[in-house]
Amino acid sequence: MNDSPRPTDEHAQRPRSTGASAVAIGTAIVGGLALISVGATAAIGTTGSILHQVGSPSGDSVQTVDPAGITELSVDANAGQFQLRFADVREAELEITGNNRQDWRMQRSGDELVVRSGGSWFGDGFCLFGCNFGDDQVVLTLPNSLAGKLDADLTLGAGSLTAAGEFRDLDVDVSAGKAVATGSARSLSVGLGAGRADFRLDGVQEASFDVSAGKIVAELTGAAPREVDLDVSAGSLELTVADVAYAVESQVSAGQLDNRLQTRPGSANVIEAQVSAGSVTLLPARTR
Repeated sequence: MNDSPRPTDEHAQRPRSTGASAVAIGTAIVGGLALISVGATAAIGTTGSILHQVGSPSGDSVQTVDPAGITELSVDANAGQFQLRFADVREAELEITGNNRQDWRMQRSGDELVVRSGGSWFGDGFCLFGCNFGDDQVVLTLPNSLAGKLDADLTLGAGSLTAAGEFRDLDVDVSAGKAVATGSARSLSVGLGAGRADFRLDGVQEASFDVSAGKIVAELTGAAPREVDLDVSAGSLELTVADVAYAVESQVSAGQLDNRLQTRPGSANVIEAQVSAGSVTLLPARTR
């Protein structure tokens, strides 16, 4: 038996430096995220019902979907300029101009048409670095055959959103930026975190407005709405409705409520307003 001491391996026993470990861990994390990004993008591209996607000579991207049976629309625009319109087309068309055109997705899930932009963690169109979606210009064109048959849920993270057409239930949520909607709707629900929103819609029977900051200017044309709920915690809301009598119920803890409408307790047309701060102005439509 050989009892002589074994030679030591300095390289094997020397602890790795903290800096080297940190670099290795950081590299692994970045590499893993990159793989997740690639995998997520590939998975997104194979799910849903994106029927056709082409690139035009100008560098634009166009996606199309068969609109048959669609009754709901969901749009989530993180930034950029988004326009929704109806026209004489056979398919739903999404045209994107900008550096991030490949990160927009249009697909259908059953009877719902879904449009999403990238820029959110592990969401549709996952983006890791250099996601400047503010430069994107996006136009969603729907067939005239869908006019008046859609419930639309439109969400704007930043930038601008313009919608024109006939809807059933219209839900607009603006975190920041500017939104404009014209046309008609059976019901309207608006949430504004900051920025500005303008509406001119005909035939609205029920409406709700929630203003955290910023400004909403809304004109509901046609017959008087049956029920309107207003909640303003800051910012301002200016609402114009038909010149008839309303039952106006209000709670004002701060700010101001300027009611220029005819009022009559027990009216079938009810407006409930809660103002924590900011201002609300109720106006009768002008008669010509």
